Amino acid sequence: NTAIQNVIAGIDTEYINSLNRDYSTENQEEIGSYLYLLYKKDVSIIKNDIFDYIQEGAIKINSTDNVQILENFPIAYDSKHFKVISAEALLINPDGTITKINGNQIEIQTTADDSKKNILIKSSVLSKGTILCYKAAFKGIENKKEELPNVSDIFYVASGIQTYKKNYTVSFPSKLGFYLIPDGVSDFLPEETVNNGTTTFSYTCTNPEILQLSQLENVCI
Repeated sequence: NTAIQNVIAGIDTEYINSLNRDYSTENQEEIGSYLYLLYKKDVSIIKNDIFDYIQEGAIKINSTDNVQILENFPIAYDSKHFKVISAEALLINPDGTITKINGNQIEIQTTADDSKKNILIKSSVLSKGTILCYKAAFKGIENKKEELPNVSDIFYVASGIQTYKKNYTVSFPSKLGFYLIPDGVSDFLPEETVNNGTTTFSYTCTNPEILQLSQLENVCI
């Protein structure tokens, strides 16, 4: 395991707290030991065969049953095509105070698959009502040995576990040929903006349907 610097800025705790209040106000039924208050991914396409992205999440603990699975929380990534630039994590405690997760508690973990690695976030004292927040930035690696005709990514409109807000944005040079291929969600249209030659597509889901992994493949972009 190799420790990485905990230097990325920008976990918006005020926004996450507002999501928690909204979720609680709506009296959503809690399913399982934890739920995602927020799952967010921002993709920035550089050119046809490379993109960077930021992944962010806020996980609320509903009960301490099986909560140990969050004490070593993995963020999986494709280490063949991406490298970790920075990562940050913190806990919003039930009383509203914030506990920073130090850089030496965030590591790169190798796996049996040489092309797959995890950012491993180590935390403890996870009581009911605690929110584990993380944000990680990844940079695309240009591999001239490969002939990649284009880049691809996938966004599931549904979710494998209970989720309150799910956000996905894709930004790319407007002159770049780019296609969205909806599968089973043709009526789910993004908000589109254009600014200084960059086009951005933004998707937002609230309380997405919970499906099995085999079913998720049929509701994606």
